[in-house]
Amino acid sequence: MRPGGPPPLPLAPPDPREAARGLPVPIPDPGDPAAVLLAGLAADSPARIAEQARRDPALATAEAALWLCRAYAHAGDPTEAGRWLHAAQGLGAGEYDWRVSWHRGLLRLTEGHVRAAEEEFAAVYAALPGEWAPKLALGHCAEYLTADERRTDGYEDYYEAVWQRDRTQGSAAFGLVRAHLRRGDRQGAVAVLDGVPTTSRHHDAARVAAVRVLAGRLPDGGPTAATLREAVARLDEMGRAGERDAAWDRLVTEVRENALACRPPGGWGPGFPVGELLGPRDDERALRELLSRSLRNLADRAQDGDTRADLLDRAYAALPEPRLRLVPTGWRRRRATAAPG
Repeated sequence: MRPGGPPPLPLAPPDPREAARGLPVPIPDPGDPAAVLLAGLAADSPARIAEQARRDPALATAEAALWLCRAYAHAGDPTEAGRWLHAAQGLGAGEYDWRVSWHRGLLRLTEGHVRAAEEEFAAVYAALPGEWAPKLALGHCAEYLTADERRTDGYEDYYEAVWQRDRTQGSAAFGLVRAHLRRGDRQGAVAVLDGVPTTSRHHDAARVAAVRVLAGRLPDGGPTAATLREAVARLDEMGRAGERDAAWDRLVTEVRENALACRPPGGWGPGFPVGELLGPRDDERALRELLSRSLRNLADRAQDGDTRADLLDRAYAALPEPRLRLVPTGWRRRRATAAPG
């Protein structure tokens, strides 16, 4: 078990560079000759494509330059990305083209200049008020800029607008979840996560996040017996569906650790979810033994020595104090005075 217990649920917004990588890619101009060529390219090798673009007239287009701008920005090279954005302007993407403001916003995020990025995305929003992508970008910026405040009105409306339009947008969903949790509203956060459809690539992550939200610690306190019981019920359902893999084991370990660390002095009370996951009764000793077992199982699966050693240290720290076996005083005296043989 970790000193001080498990960390609270993460409520911080994504890093600006991570947010930039998660924003959608603008639909290419179908009239651009390079649009079809770019569709099948992987963005993880911009240098090779950049060299090809310098030699191949078919790639001397605004869309190719914008593609390279995004690729270099995602690779963490805003300087080279800026060069290609400038090249795009010389190839037909004019200063008042919303695509220029969008890519400039990506660059500002990559550089960590969130206020400047917000101004660029606001220009895109003004040009395309009905599109959800600039709203998502503005939500990221506003959340980051108000991260030290408890209020959520500066960004929650943007996420809500995107969420209501497209429930598959995981970035909007998790942004709303953070807003609910900042207010201590676990059930509101879980309702959003339950609304992520099976057609979304974020569906599985949302199911896991719902368990973590129900059983985790917030700055204002830990879970209740009721939310812990719901978390265990969802874990049981995952297990019955055949999902008892390494990820499931890690989630079980996290729930057990929270159940132990957040256990009230008098116990969880009658609402405690007895069973396979948290033990046959509301008992600290039983919880410690289960948590230690979970941590040892994770250690057995660890791929490197440091992780394995850390998990084993936590497993031993979680073990309950051994019970001392007291021997009656009279029995000891009789043994001491008994004749040998």
